Amino acid sequence: GMTEATLATIDAPPGPRKLGSVGRAAPDSDVRIIDTQGNPCPAGSRGEILIRGGGVMAGYLDDDTATDGALKDGWMHTGDIGWFDEDACLHVVGRIKDMIIRGGNNIYPAELEGVLNELPEVASAAVIGRPHATHGEEVVAILELVEGAALDRRSLDAFAADAFARNKRPREWIVVEAMPLGPSNKILKRVLREQLLSGDLEPLA
Repeated sequence: GMTEATLATIDAPPGPRKLGSVGRAAPDSDVRIIDTQGNPCPAGSRGEILIRGGGVMAGYLDDDTATDGALKDGWMHTGDIGWFDEDACLHVVGRIKDMIIRGGNNIYPAELEGVLNELPEVASAAVIGRPHATHGEEVVAILELVEGAALDRRSLDAFAADAFARNKRPREWIVVEAMPLGPSNKILKRVLREQLLSGDLEPLA
């Protein structure tokens, strides 16, 4: 669900739950996945999630520009990336604005963060892209550790070699005392990007 559309999908009885999926479209909602050209994506292919139905907003108050950007031909463009499996269950993998493009490959930070957050030493993880002259972007992992924990570059590189495909492995690791959080306790990645580009964040040697 999202504020602009209330419940768009639901994973509850009588339908069976599926690990990793947020569920199927609710009876009064339509959900589709489109590619960058606006074409519907087949099952298993990733693209932007669009929703349509009685719960979708009519528009943003006093903001026609934002409304026109979000609502097109009756469909709400969520800015989320997802895919449908063979059972029409929706899987959400991240936000378009957070996606990292390295060497022409799309990398979804949420997938890497989910793995990094499983490390017992990690309290929270954020993965962002740093501009790179050759690859376009490079993968940077920022970690907040649990109190008293410690991790070094060598152990993190070894973990990434086992956990991620070569093109998805973070090339830089940064440890921070605390993540910048918004009012809803979500990590403010724009703040981390600004700190990274300004040189305020120092990678592990």
